Amino acid sequence: MKFKKFYKKAPLEAVQFDGSQEMMDELGIEYEDVIKVVQQPNGPVEVPGYSIQTVSGRMKFEQGDWIAKWDDGTYYPIENKDFQENYEVNPERTVFKFTAYDYISKMQEQLKDRITGELGENAWTVGVQRFVKTATNDMQEHFDKSDPDEIVDLVLEHSLDSTIDEFWKLCKGIIKMVVVSDLKDSD
Repeated sequence: MKFKKFYKKAPLEAVQFDGSQEMMDELGIEYEDVIKVVQQPNGPVEVPGYSIQTVSGRMKFEQGDWIAKWDDGTYYPIENKDFQENYEVNPERTVFKFTAYDYISKMQEQLKDRITGELGENAWTVGVQRFVKTATNDMQEHFDKSDPDEIVDLVLEHSLDSTIDEFWKLCKGIIKMVVVSDLKDSD
């Protein structure tokens, strides 16, 4: 049995909480007298902290932890240690050990749009779908064998639009032949 690595697909917006009143006001953060009790050699110590409203209720956290903002506008605290281990900052956005799965999925969708847009709705034949799936699966296999950091660089260097344009230039003739063959076979 071989285990595969899985990665979250979506970029994440986050800010490190600095304890300022400005951040507390803007994010609806409240001060909490005690968020946890830590055992010390001379007895238990109560640790003060903060709390923020999440979809799961109020969650407690400490200064220095991160506040993530989800696509729906809700917030969620992430301990600094967990954040540092799992997230990295990219100059354009924060990326969670980004992989190409989402990129390839979007590429498949846009290729369908390009093919049907230029060749007509009936051009999205079974043969063309199989061709696109095979080509993008080959990319996926290459990505699976590559270092995730190299994939981040590759994806950021080449926009999805430029990748679609290159694919279309290389494969337009083949796709047209598959469409003609598929439509001839269906008659």
